[in-house]
Amino acid sequence: MQVIFQSGGLGTRLYPETLNKPKCFLKINNKTIFSYQYSELKKYNLHKKLIIITNKNHEKYFINFFKKKNNKPKIISEEPIWGSGGSMIKNNNFFQKKFILIYSDIFFKINFKKFIKFKEGKNKVICHKSNHVFDSDTIFFDKNNRITKIFSKKEKVKLSNISLSGIYFLNKNIFRKLKLQKIDMTNIIKKKNKE
Repeated sequence: MQVIFQSGGLGTRLYPETLNKPKCFLKINNKTIFSYQYSELKKYNLHKKLIIITNKNHEKYFINFFKKKNNKPKIISEEPIWGSGGSMIKNNNFFQKKFILIYSDIFFKINFKKFIKFKEGKNKVICHKSNHVFDSDTIFFDKNNRITKIFSKKEKVKLSNISLSGIYFLNKNIFRKLKLQKIDMTNIIKKKNKE
């Protein structure tokens, strides 16, 4: 299974710590966030088909991380102008039919086998209860766990405390018919959810 790891932002909320490095290379207990993430992916053999989309100023951190590793990822570096969704539209020719998308600024401990098998083949997201809804994308879902409404963090309405986690299982066709534009991944999901 291919994993797309997205680390393209500027990390402005954590300045000055992130002025010259991506959030995922900040250390907690002497270990980078990305090291924790990579270890979790290795447990499920998901580290072998890795694509990293990153801000061109941060590419060197990923190159150094993988210097002594056997499995080298494809690293795509770009200007951080497209947003999380625009960047996915721009690079979707590198993606397999089905893949996992993970944002770089999160910690996770997930049974990826169960996640992939649950409602096999369907687009899905992992969500969680949040105590910081005003800087999170929040969702409502029905009794069948289908998303009914999504509010992006830029919207003022915050009626749910369930947030999108930044981990998705996607079918590449979600980007079909979308023109390259600056857009967040949340807005792509909102758009597709209405179809």
